[in-house]
Amino acid sequence: MLTATLTSCDKETKDDADVAIIGLWQATKEIEVEFEDGKKVNEDTETDPGFYIEFRNDGRIYEDGELTGTYQLSSDKKKLTVRSEDETIDYDIKTLTKSSLILYREYDYTEDGKTYHETAEVHFRKIEK
Repeated sequence: MLTATLTSCDKETKDDADVAIIGLWQATKEIEVEFEDGKKVNEDTETDPGFYIEFRNDGRIYEDGELTGTYQLSSDKKKLTVRSEDETIDYDIKTLTKSSLILYREYDYTEDGKTYHETAEVHFRKIEK
């Protein structure tokens, strides 16, 4: 999963990042932007999305208490891959500290002959149990 060839200083950083993501996170803001045929057509900002995610030590991820799949951090801690039964989603990690997590993703799809591009950014704060 992660590269084992790290210096002792890098190992401390790796361990800190691994430990930082473990726990319960509350979504505090979600920003979605939609583009149709290259033009921005919608931007939505929700300041209280009201959902929780939990990353567990065993690589499982839960949303609102329900097991939704597994997760894997890239070795450089800049990417997060979440796998469920029917899809795999890759996120860019914009921020990962012991109290703050910001995930970002972009995706494209075609509907009714039109090409759409969407971006989503979700801000989380860590909840102490």
